[in-house]
Amino acid sequence: MSERPEPAPSSSPADTSYDDRRRERRVPAQGQGEIMWVDKDARRHSYPVSLHDISPGGRGVLVQQPVPVGQSLVVVFGDGIPSWGVTRYCRPVDGGYQVGIQLPRETERR
Repeated sequence: MSERPEPAPSSSPADTSYDDRRRERRVPAQGQGEIMWVDKDARRHSYPVSLHDISPGGRGVLVQQPVPVGQSLVVVFGDGIPSWGVTRYCRPVDGGYQVGIQLPRETERR
């Protein structure tokens, strides 16, 4: 996890068709990280993720396993700084899932 999330080299905005209620614009991004959470049965989950997009209020990631909507979780990218958030959506995409993570206000300012 040595990569820091960086905007992807793209001139087009990320897909926003799923949720048009967004207040902030999503920016395509790249990076590798890890997503972690503990489920209601106290089982720990940890999966590698690829960063898909960023906004002041959240992150969009790609993961191989579904993440429950409403799940509190931690995501860590190459900078090693954990970001706590909540899953807002999880939808199937080619070979995995696109997950939207809403970050709390204090995390957004980092």
